[in-house]
Amino acid sequence: MQGLWVYVRFKALQLGTIVDSDGIAAQHTANPIAIYDALNNQLCQLNPAALNQGLKIGMGLAAASALCAELTIIEYDADKESQQLLAIVQQLYGVTADISLDKPDGLYLRIDNMLRLYADIDSYWHTVQTLLSEFHYDYASAYSISAAKVLARARYNRISLEQRNWQQALRRCRLSHSALTEKQVTALQRVGISSFDDLFTQPLSAIAARFDGPMLRYLSELKGERFEQLTLYRPAQQFIRYSELLYEITLAERLLKPLEHLLQMLERYLIQRALVAFDLTVELHLRDKQQQQWQLHSAQGENRTQAWLTIAGVSVERLTLEAPVQGLTLKAQQLSHVVAANDDLFAGKQTQMTTLQLISRLQAKMGKQGVYQLQMAHDHRPEQLNQVVYPADGQWSASQKAPPVFSDRPSLLLKEPIPLTQASKVLTPPERIIAGWWSDSPCERDYFIAQNDEGQYLWVFRDHHNQWYIHGYFA
Repeated sequence: MQGLWVYVRFKALQLGTIVDSDGIAAQHTANPIAIYDALNNQLCQLNPAALNQGLKIGMGLAAASALCAELTIIEYDADKESQQLLAIVQQLYGVTADISLDKPDGLYLRIDNMLRLYADIDSYWHTVQTLLSEFHYDYASAYSISAAKVLARARYNRISLEQRNWQQALRRCRLSHSALTEKQVTALQRVGISSFDDLFTQPLSAIAARFDGPMLRYLSELKGERFEQLTLYRPAQQFIRYSELLYEITLAERLLKPLEHLLQMLERYLIQRALVAFDLTVELHLRDKQQQQWQLHSAQGENRTQAWLTIAGVSVERLTLEAPVQGLTLKAQQLSHVVAANDDLFAGKQTQMTTLQLISRLQAKMGKQGVYQLQMAHDHRPEQLNQVVYPADGQWSASQKAPPVFSDRPSLLLKEPIPLTQASKVLTPPERIIAGWWSDSPCERDYFIAQNDEGQYLWVFRDHHNQWYIHGYFA
C-alpha cells in the first residue's frame, strides 16, 4: 500500500498482561518476573525488578536462576501477546484509521491520510504516543512498509515526512534487522555484502544472477519501488482482555483486585465509544487447563469500573472456585449505546441508587431467578390474577396501580380455598366471576366480603353447588 507508514514494535507485551494478587501490573511490582522462551532457551522479557537484579535479555534459564533465586519465570506464549496487541489496536482505532496487525508484537499505522485531521505529523504522533504511554516499543516511519519495519527493529525511533531521512538510515542498518532468512544473510555475506548500503550499491543484474525472485521483490519493497498489500483492521464491537496472575488464587474474594485491573481497561474502551455493557463473562483459567465461567449482570447497563466492581463484590460471595485460578479473561460481547437519562434539570442531586442499580445488586447476591416482581395478569380469576415477572422479561414496572375493579380484593389470598365452617355475616352484595370456561380451570363463583364472630374480615365465595369457601383475609 502506498503512503507514509510507521511501524511500531512492542518489547514486552506478554509481560503487560501479568498482574499479582493485589492487582499490581508486572511492570510496577517489586517481584522480579521474566518471560522465558523455551524454544531458544533464553529470557525474552524482563520487568524492572528483574533488570535491577542484573538479569538481561537473552540470558539462559540456568544462569538467570543462579543470579536471582526469587525470579518468577513464565513461559512465552505468542497467542497472549497477540491478544494484547489486539487490545492496543482497539484503543488506537479511535485516533488513526488505517491499522494493520503484524502478530505477535508489531503494528503498521498509516500517517499521510491522517494529516488532514491533525495540524502536523508531530501532533498526530503525540496523540498516538499518549495512548501507548504504558508500553515499551521501538518505531520508525518510511514510505516503504518493509523499510519502516527494518528501521524499527534497528531502533531508529524517529518519524519524518522527508524521504531522504529514512533512506539514509536504512543504508546504515544491518541485514539481521531485515526479513531475510539466516540462509539468505549468510549467502550475501559470502559475496561481501554485510549491510544495506552494500546491498543497494550492487547492480540489480548482479543480485538477480545470484538470488531468487522473492529476494528481488523484497529489495524493491525496501526501496519503495514496489508496495506490499496489508489487511487493515476493522473493529468488532466486543471487548476481550486476558490477564495472567503472578500467583495462583484459591479464595474467590481475592479475584476482585485482578478483576479491577481488567475493568479499568473495559471502562476506557466503553467510554471512548459511548457504550455500556449489560453482561460480563469472566473466564477463570484454572490449574490443569480447566476453565470456569463467572457471570456478572447489570439491569441498567454500566460502563464504570466502580459500578461493575460493586456488582462483582456481591456476586463473588456466591462463587465457589473449582480449582486454583491462574488467569482471568474478561469478555463483554453484547454492547449497547449509552441512552441519556431524561432527568429534571432542577432536581436535587440523587445520592441514592436507582431502581435498576438495586436490582443489579440483588441479582448479583441472589441470582437472576431470585429477583422477580408480582404483576396483575389480564385474567379475573383470583388464582390466575398474579404473575411472576423477571427484569429480563421487559415487563418490569417500578410501580403498578391496581384497577378500581380489584380495589376490594384481600391483601392475603389463600393458596387453596378452604371451607367456611363458622358463622359469618355477609357485608357486601355479590361479585360474580365467570371466566376460564375456555381452559382446564373454569371459574363460576359469587364473591362476598364477610365478617366472622372473631371480627376478621373474610373474602368468601359461593360456588354453583351452593358451597361456601374462604379464599382470603383482609389485613
